Amino acid sequence: MLAPLVVCLALVRLYSWYKMDAAPIPPGVLIGYEDYSDAASEAEVVDLIRARVGDRILVLFNGERLILEAEEIGLQIDTQRILQETAQYLEGDVFVRLVLRQVLGLPPEIHHVPVYYAIDFERARVWLHAINERYRTKSQPYRLLPVDRDWLAGQGDGDGSSPSVDLAFMPYAYPDWTWKEGPRGMQVDVETSLTTLAEAFLGPGDRVWTLATVEDPPLAPELGSLAEVLDNFTASFHGFASFWMQDLTTGEVVEVDSQVAFSGMSTLKLLVVMAVMEAIDGIASAPDLGQWIDLGLVDSNNSAANLLMQYLGDGSVVAGAAVVTDFARSLGLENSFFLTGYDDPARVVPLVTPANQSVW
Repeated sequence: MLAPLVVCLALVRLYSWYKMDAAPIPPGVLIGYEDYSDAASEAEVVDLIRARVGDRILVLFNGERLILEAEEIGLQIDTQRILQETAQYLEGDVFVRLVLRQVLGLPPEIHHVPVYYAIDFERARVWLHAINERYRTKSQPYRLLPVDRDWLAGQGDGDGSSPSVDLAFMPYAYPDWTWKEGPRGMQVDVETSLTTLAEAFLGPGDRVWTLATVEDPPLAPELGSLAEVLDNFTASFHGFASFWMQDLTTGEVVEVDSQVAFSGMSTLKLLVVMAVMEAIDGIASAPDLGQWIDLGLVDSNNSAANLLMQYLGDGSVVAGAAVVTDFARSLGLENSFFLTGYDDPARVVPLVTPANQSVW
């Protein structure tokens, strides 16, 4: 009977000694994945937890390295609740198991106590919006890739030489121009970022908060960008160039020196054909017109264009030219006109327009 009593007294003594030695955090009880069992007092545990959490973290966003202070988001650690929860492991069966495993040299039984905290997420949300406003980037417009000069060199004299200046500016001297999407904008995904804020301050890793981001949609190609490219492209042209463009889906118009008067040449054959189509009920009413239109537009045949104007002028190419000019005016084209037919030696009185009276 004496032996069991001695054993019980020894265990009680061992239990009491271990309880004092284990206080306030027994081995195997982790707070936020960290072992504080070497702490001698609750005050030391509190200091260690606060030191581990820290008062600031590194924030990464869009290439920027920023600092977020804990006080900016109202971060508070509830150390009292943490200590209350760890105290349960100093009582009852759980503590007995911890003692026995320690005495027998077995690995400790692991128990996790979370780091209880409070964050003012509204303040954190305001902070993120301010960061986003300052450091976000916007999508950039499409840009034109440089022309392949090696390809252009092959359009020379067949010996690999570069083409003449004239050829360098002829449309057929280039393959299709290649436009590349500009860099997309980047901004903070505020709500997704907030879900990882606590982990950045309290988790086991480095105190780094990589913000979640969303890309802005790419900018659609703009007529203004094309106009700027063409203006720059023609700046080194040995002659003079101008252009006018309209997006028929949006009505947007861009122009560069479009009010300068030019000899329209074959481009105005389209206006001749439009005037003819306006004047007739259909090609069936004038069988020859279809062939003349085909020759005038596809082959750029001057004689065919003159025949179309003669048709409009009841046999007179000059009268037909006046009909085309009136048609242009009906479209609002006050600077586009015909005086006579192509290659026609007839002497006509010049027509005054706002464009050909400008001083350049």
